[in-house]
Formats: sequence, structure tokens, C-alpha cells
Amino acid sequence: MTDITNLLLINVYTLICSLPIVTAGAALASCDYMIMKMRDGEDGHVTKDFFTQFKHNLKTVTPVWLLFLGIAVILYVDYYFLILQNESSAFLIPFYVLLVLFFAVVVWAFPLMAKFENTFFATLKNMCLYAVGYFPRTLMMVFIYMGVLFLFTQVASLLPLFFVCGLSLPAYLSSFFFYPVIKDAVDKILGVNEEDENEEGETEPVDKTEEE
Repeated sequence: MTDITNLLLINVYTLICSLPIVTAGAALASCDYMIMKMRDGEDGHVTKDFFTQFKHNLKTVTPVWLLFLGIAVILYVDYYFLILQNESSAFLIPFYVLLVLFFAVVVWAFPLMAKFENTFFATLKNMCLYAVGYFPRTLMMVFIYMGVLFLFTQVASLLPLFFVCGLSLPAYLSSFFFYPVIKDAVDKILGVNEEDENEEGETEPVDKTEEE
């Protein structure tokens, strides 16, 4: 019951913080951050932790989100003109391939940005590496998000559920695939940091884990 309540709260907070489209990326990264805290068993302060992370993500996540938003607009315009010109389904195949590839990168983007601090280009590189390197997990995550998107857009009676769990539930289901990978990466990085601390005698705290 606690997990269900937290998922409801996370969904509401994510929706509210996504209302200005520009801040939606920071909200989605905060959603994944809270999901990972739930998986870690550290979900005692949902409201405080979500908005603290959201404030931090506004600076670090928004540039990548704006890039994604631009690509999404281009894909939508291409799809609209293909439909407008009554092109056959064969002409839509490359579009759907690009759409799946786009989703493959996006599903890793927000969990990675929620957990790791990195430069803009290093972040983009890591998204692509994770999407390819863990391809079976990537496909499952894409299937979850695209399946949920299809249900909410095609079945009108389910639309009210979107405001209850439309964002937090697919993030939670996807966490069964991305969380073990990210946790393993964090453990390895923290192991390196602990070795450095033992050698140097001290270390500075950081908000997020730094990744190459």
C-alpha cells in the first residue's frame, strides 16, 4: 500500500511539473529518481525528495530534454506529411524504425540523468551505449512505454487512469530492467571512489554519481 501511495504521489507531481513542456524532462528524470529510491527502500520523504531533485534537474536535464523535444517534433511533422500524402504503409516503415530507435535512447535517458552527473555530450553517448549494450532490456522498456502510450491514446475509457498512474507505473515496470544495470554501475563507481578515499583520506560529497 505504501508503494501504491508513493506511485500515485509521484505521478501527480510529475504531471504538475510537466505542465510547462520545457520542464517535463526534469520532471520525468525526477520520477525515475524516486522510483529508484523506492527500489532501494529509501522512499520515506517522497514530496521533499521529488521537488529537491526536480530543482536540480532543471539545470542538468533540460538541455537534453529540449533536444529530444525537437526530434519528436520533426518525427511528428514527417509522419503528418506522410499521412497527408496518402503514402502506402511501406513508406511508413522507415519512420517506425526511427521512432523505435528514438524511444530506445529516451527510455535510458531519464534514469541515467537521474542517477549520474555528466556533460551534455557524454550523457548522449552513454544513452546510446546503454541502449545498444543492453538491447534486450531496451526492447522490453520500449515495449512497456509504447504499450502504455497506445492504450491511453486508443482506449478513451482508460484516459482517466493516466492522471493516476500513467507516468509512474510504466517507469516502475521499466525499473525492473534498468535498475539492476544502473545499480551495478553505481556500485562499481562507488567502489572506485572508496579506494580513492582510502588513498587520499577524504572526499567531497556530490549530489549525483559521476560517470565517464
